[in-house]
Amino acid sequence: MSLLELAVILLTTKIMGFISKRFAQPAVLGELLAGLILGPSLLGIIKDSSMLRDLAEIGVILLMFIAGLETDVQELAESGKSSSLTALGGVILPLAGGTLFALYFGKTLTQSLFLGTVLTATSVSISVQTLMEMNKLKSREGITILGAAVIDDILGIIILTMVAGYIMGTNSLGLLIIKMTGFFVLTYIFGRVLVRKLARLFAHAPIKEGLTTITLVIIFVFAYLAERAGIAAIIGAYMAGLLFSNAPYRDKISHRMHVIAYSLFVPIFFISIGVRAQIKMAAVSVPFVLLFIAVAVLSKAIGCGIGAYLSGFNPMGAIRIGTGMIARGEVALIVGSLGLKMGIIDKSIFSIIVVMVIFTTLVTPILLKTVFKTKETYQEG
Repeated sequence: MSLLELAVILLTTKIMGFISKRFAQPAVLGELLAGLILGPSLLGIIKDSSMLRDLAEIGVILLMFIAGLETDVQELAESGKSSSLTALGGVILPLAGGTLFALYFGKTLTQSLFLGTVLTATSVSISVQTLMEMNKLKSREGITILGAAVIDDILGIIILTMVAGYIMGTNSLGLLIIKMTGFFVLTYIFGRVLVRKLARLFAHAPIKEGLTTITLVIIFVFAYLAERAGIAAIIGAYMAGLLFSNAPYRDKISHRMHVIAYSLFVPIFFISIGVRAQIKMAAVSVPFVLLFIAVAVLSKAIGCGIGAYLSGFNPMGAIRIGTGMIARGEVALIVGSLGLKMGIIDKSIFSIIVVMVIFTTLVTPILLKTVFKTKETYQEG
């Protein structure tokens, strides 16, 4: 990858992200389309390379750290029955539905589990934007969607940890659970104290950008330790983000990590998605693509809707919540990239995942506005 290619990548992703926002879509959609435009699916300007993949890997790790950093643990604890049941239904049904669907089409158990895992992750940002436009973000449905999205992310990360750890060679599920639990417990106990002390020390040390540097060091060390424990590196990065979420200087850390991630590494990640995704491959198996999208939409909407209904919402309220949880985004792409890197899925399946993300991102605002036009009839028991 040349310096000129790098300049093209950064400029194109930002322009496409801006255009996407102008059309009331999340920037991630435009950045993803930029990758498809520059990649082999259309112009073929950017080629796959080891440097592109390495920089994209850093982008993924930073994205997951930011996701952990922005997780409100207190909000998670206070989200209540409605959000918990909604998230649970929105994870179980997509996981089961995606796995069974892939098995029916002759995919291996490993591939099927991974496709099921891809469908568990919700990208709530597009729903949040739509709800804000309609002044419904603070409605009971809106609050439930926000709370469920937080829990949904946590459950999705746990499932990804278990599936990836099993595939990476931990043959015993019991041993995998022990290692996973041990990693989370030890990093939380020791990391919580260590992170606070290091953040405080380097924030006041006479070192230029000392706080930024030690944050990056901790992120990469946690990612490395996760890999050593037989867990995906992105899980370690997410855990580091959780530890920083209540640490001193959180806002300062968040600002600096956003600058580093979104000015360089995250755009490269989205370009790498487009370079490795070849839409022509997805077009070869149109029935599979269409049915996979249908499973993605229906399993999430029905699963979350059932959870919301069981928690006390009436049918219309449950439909609204289920609709608000349909969209997939960055996490689904990250899981798909991990599967491609590990050799679990090939480029054709990866391309299908990308198409699914684009479709659900586009259709969710339309569906959400439609179901909210119906008269308010919410009641909670």
